[in-house]
Amino acid sequence: MLSAIAETPRSKDQIVEITGLQRTTVCRWMNLLATRKGDIKNLVYIAEWGKSGQKGHPVALWKLGYGMYDAPKPAPKPMKDSCRDWRRKQKIGTRIIQTPKGIIHELK
Repeated sequence: MLSAIAETPRSKDQIVEITGLQRTTVCRWMNLLATRKGDIKNLVYIAEWGKSGQKGHPVALWKLGYGMYDAPKPAPKPMKDSCRDWRRKQKIGTRIIQTPKGIIHELK
């Protein structure tokens, strides 16, 4: 599991895919390895925050690093910005085109 995050930061879901372990097992190990108590330093840390899925919520990308501090979590997007973006997408709409190479989503 640690070799999966030694070079590049990865999310817990990516670690699950690489190692074949259950998500619960990966989450428990990451929480255990990321704790800092007194003189005991953490072994893994949050290197950066990425986006995942359609909603684009921030996802922690973990990396191997002894005693490193976590990257700060980005501020949430204000509701008015989310609503504005949703209205713009609804107004514009999309068109689905079937091609020999696959499906293309095109803005109208």
